[in-house]
Amino acid sequence: MHKNSNGNLIFDFEDVIDIINTLSYSQGFYGRLLRDIYELKKYEPEMFMMFVDEIESQEFTNTLDVVMYFEG
Repeated sequence: MHKNSNGNLIFDFEDVIDIINTLSYSQGFYGRLLRDIYELKKYEPEMFMMFVDEIESQEFTNTLDVVMYFEG
């Protein structure tokens, strides 16, 4: 986690990956999402970095924010 320009604590990409990983044990969607993210990192590094930027630009502050982003 780190602080944004307003001083609020927000998740960085690794925090989001940790949340997805935790959810992947009980939700098939998140297991597939995690697999796809790792494949993107391996085979499409430029697209992966765009994905990282997109995720971090959301400035998630809690797990529900992450869930709503991916399921909303």
